[in-house]
Amino acid sequence: MKSILILVFLLFSFISFGQNYNKLIEKGKYSKVYKKCNKGLSKHPKDVLLNYYKATIQAKKVSKSLFNPKEAYKLCLKTSADFLNETDFKKLEAFSKIPLSNSSFINLIDTISRNALDDAIRSNSIDDYDSYINYYGEAPQIYIDKAVLKRNIVAFDEAKKKNTVKDYQYFIDTYPKAVQYNKAIEFRNQVAFNDAKEENTIEAYEYFINTYPDAIQVPDAAIQIHILAYKNATDINTVESFQYFINTYPLAIQIENAIVKRDKLAYSIAEEINSSSSYLAFCTTYPNSKQYEKAYENYENELYSELVNPEDWYSYISFVERFPYNRNVQDALSVVYEKGKKESNSSALKFCIKNNYSGVELNEQLTYLYNLVSKDGELSTLLTFQNEYPNLINRIDAYTDDLKYAKIAENLGLTTSQINISSNDEMNQRLKREGAKTGSIQISLIWNNYNDIDLHCIDPNREEIYYGHRRSLSGGELDVDMNAGGPNSNEPVENIYWDQSNAVKGKYKVFIKHFRNHNCYDCSDPTEYFVRIKYNNIIKEFRGEISYGQPKREIFSFNYNDLDFGEIELTQENIIKLDQYIKGSSGKELAFVALQKLIGEDIKLKNWARASNTIRKYEEYFLENEKFKNLQSILRKNYDNSIRISSINKINGNDSEEYSPFISANNKFLYFCGVNRPTNVGGEDVFVSKNVNGKWQRPEIDNSLSNELTNDAVMSISADGNTIITFINGKLSYAFKTVDGWSQFIPFSERINNCYWNGQAMISSDGNALIFASLRDDVYCNTNQRNEFYHGSQSYLSDIYVSFRNNDNWSEPLNIGPQINTPYTERSPFLHPDMKTLYFSSDGHGGLGKLDVYKTSRLSDSCWNCWSEPINLGKEFNTEKDDWGYIISTDGKTAYFSKEQGTEQNEDIFKVNLPTYLRPNSVTNIEGRIVNSNNSPISANIRWEDLETNEIIGRANTNPEDGSYFVILPSGKQYGYYIDHPDYFPISNNIDLRNNSTNQQLNMDIPVTSYQEMIDDSKAVPINNIFFESGKHKLKRASFNELNRIIEIMNRTQFENVKIQIGGHTDNVGSKKLNEELSDKRAKSVSEYLISKGISETKIETKGYGFSQPIESNATEAGRQKNRRVEIKVTGFIDE
Repeated sequence: MKSILILVFLLFSFISFGQNYNKLIEKGKYSKVYKKCNKGLSKHPKDVLLNYYKATIQAKKVSKSLFNPKEAYKLCLKTSADFLNETDFKKLEAFSKIPLSNSSFINLIDTISRNALDDAIRSNSIDDYDSYINYYGEAPQIYIDKAVLKRNIVAFDEAKKKNTVKDYQYFIDTYPKAVQYNKAIEFRNQVAFNDAKEENTIEAYEYFINTYPDAIQVPDAAIQIHILAYKNATDINTVESFQYFINTYPLAIQIENAIVKRDKLAYSIAEEINSSSSYLAFCTTYPNSKQYEKAYENYENELYSELVNPEDWYSYISFVERFPYNRNVQDALSVVYEKGKKESNSSALKFCIKNNYSGVELNEQLTYLYNLVSKDGELSTLLTFQNEYPNLINRIDAYTDDLKYAKIAENLGLTTSQINISSNDEMNQRLKREGAKTGSIQISLIWNNYNDIDLHCIDPNREEIYYGHRRSLSGGELDVDMNAGGPNSNEPVENIYWDQSNAVKGKYKVFIKHFRNHNCYDCSDPTEYFVRIKYNNIIKEFRGEISYGQPKREIFSFNYNDLDFGEIELTQENIIKLDQYIKGSSGKELAFVALQKLIGEDIKLKNWARASNTIRKYEEYFLENEKFKNLQSILRKNYDNSIRISSINKINGNDSEEYSPFISANNKFLYFCGVNRPTNVGGEDVFVSKNVNGKWQRPEIDNSLSNELTNDAVMSISADGNTIITFINGKLSYAFKTVDGWSQFIPFSERINNCYWNGQAMISSDGNALIFASLRDDVYCNTNQRNEFYHGSQSYLSDIYVSFRNNDNWSEPLNIGPQINTPYTERSPFLHPDMKTLYFSSDGHGGLGKLDVYKTSRLSDSCWNCWSEPINLGKEFNTEKDDWGYIISTDGKTAYFSKEQGTEQNEDIFKVNLPTYLRPNSVTNIEGRIVNSNNSPISANIRWEDLETNEIIGRANTNPEDGSYFVILPSGKQYGYYIDHPDYFPISNNIDLRNNSTNQQLNMDIPVTSYQEMIDDSKAVPINNIFFESGKHKLKRASFNELNRIIEIMNRTQFENVKIQIGGHTDNVGSKKLNEELSDKRAKSVSEYLISKGISETKIETKGYGFSQPIESNATEAGRQKNRRVEIKVTGFIDE
């Protein structure tokens, strides 16, 4: 009962207390209430009511000392929580009486928050707002929002006040939900743009764009970048700077200006370089530039200037072929045309017509070309021209008459429509397949199906050869007949032939007959056929088509006379025809050939007067013809009876043939090709005869050069006797001498062998040039280069060429020029060892008929297409037949050649003495052996040089078997020569031939010293080719090559640490003192030269010996000359 009373009392007291506090507060007794609360709380710190009232007092702004909203807020929150957690019913009932409820706390929080916000507003600082927002988290949202709003305003105002990118960015980053956010971005971007403008650099604007890509100022920033970048490009003012601007800022408004300036600069650079490549590079790189047209024009002009060479008109042809649309093509064609006219080159003129040269009217070009090519009078030339220009031939007025006379020449056998031996490989293959035979006459037929086409021939005895009569009494035979019994081949061939000895002279008629159609799947008509007829060393070809049921068809009729092409039997009928042809075609080359044929029998019989009288009748037809005048001169000139041609009996056999002689330069061996000799092992073999005491001995076969399976012949042997040239498997080839005999043959490079045909070839005596006859694209020929039946004979239209040695390689062949080479045949060149005099054969310089032998001289040592006017050797040497293959002895007195003789017309070898006026210049032969200290032969090279120019101008090799050497030096130079071997000192010597005019023979063995002997034995070696003025010590320029070789030796590893002595020696003319001084000074001059070229002076010592160590007697000039010398010897080694 007592406890209840106490509880009631406490409850009553509690209610009374709360009501009392309310009254005190209403009366404004805040301090009193505050104290009471504190006092009570000191005993009951968790008292809800006390804490509530304390918080209420602290929330009042009426008392500055008591106002503490933060404390009030904190206490309110705590007390509110306690209130809400109170579970005592009595207390709860008492609270409700006061009244104290949750709303009381909410209202108190509102008051506290509002008053605190007012304080923050009064402060109006970001920190106070942030403090409020962060502290009064349970405040009504309206107050929080208001605080945020107020804070953002203040923060934005502060950012605006500072007006920096940093401050705006801080605002943006810190207050992303602020209503001022977008404005802040706008202001920031503007400030950032202003900053960029103030810096005004590309980097600043780029940074702005990259950092603020959405800013409205970005386009302006880009514009500014373009302005600055364009200014930079303009300031640098290079192609690269503008190109960088164009590539980097393709949307800039300055692009067009930048392109214009770039193109202008690029064009100026191209102009400065001024080459085709610079202009082409510009056009390729800037195809849309304003300068493109001008640049391309300059490109074409410069290209033209660069590629053409006024000294080489072929370069103009090459230019047109490579650049047919170049604006300078017509200029190039103009050059080609004028050169073609000047040099009578039909290929050039044809080229101009083909490429539509417009500088000259087509009719004029065509007429000029026709007059040039038809000048030869050949039927094949006229027909070729017609085939090349079928639609233009009617413009040539002279064609009809020329063709008429060419037909007369054809009837004589002087010309033919055929160009060369048939190249119809299909015909040749079928004939070979069936084992067909050939002979003096061969008639062949092919077609391409299973039908039976028959070949017929009626001989001069009117005997017909065909399938029903396969052999005739005249020796003819149908040896191949196909598809007769039925279809057995769709690649058939038939063949009729007469062997080389049986064919009778007279008229032959050839027919074909379509005998049967075999009605098979591949037998349809008409059947195309091809007939080839070989006779008189010419060929006729016929094509057509024939069908079953048609009559036998005559293909061709011909007269067989057992003569080679161009040979004319001088019957009265033929003499009349020749006269008619010569008079009707006097302007043609073939008319002159016809004149040669007309006097051929007189030339053969050496009836010079009659021949001269004959040609005099035609003088009016050859008024301006130099060949005619030369022929007259040859015939009228007195016969030189001192010139004797004789057979070399010991070489020539009775029933054998000997031809293609070549004499060695030392006149010791004569090589030739032999057939039907007792010791032959094959068809054609190589034989050699030795010269013993001036007489040629009986020849022996050279087994190392002869093969039983091949035809073998020697074209030439080098002057040193160690290289041989021959023709193997269609290629010029060479072999060199070894200790075991000749090596295997090695083909010359394709530069030499890549041609239609190569003929006689030889190496010049200095070893540096290869002279040979060849048929190539650049021969001086106005017709088909491969004409074989031409100019009244059957031979290649070859020219003479030279190729130059470069170490072990040979250069592109050089045509030796129009002074030698004509549009006809030049072959059989022999360059004498004097290196100037060339003997060759030609049918293009006139003469007595066919190939004649000529002599010419090279006009300059440095020019290979500069020659004197060729001289015909004369009627003592030349005949109406082919004269060629002349080989001249080194002394120039004798020529060797082969020709037919006797009734069997077998070839033998002859020699003929050359009169002085036909001889070459004098030369000096030096021969001997090169041996080492043991007298053993050394295989080495010998080089010789022009001591005036210091140029090495020749080479030779020693015979590897015995060490012998043979060197030929033309007169007119001062020479030095030395031994070239990797292990031996280059011992040297010299000879002065500047004033020499006679042939000389010197014999000189050369002992050589090895480098190892020099080191091991301190052996002194003479330095022969150094020269001083008489009585002086200054070196002459001619000494430098010799001393440079000493320098090369001193720089060898073998001599790296070697000390040498240069010793000077004199003869005994003068005092001992003067000679010792002179020899010492000369030694020092040599030493100084070596030191000036990099040899260490520590490696060299000098000494003058005067005349104390003679090597020969001083009693003679020759001895004194040898005693005047400088020597080199090894004296020891440099101390390391």
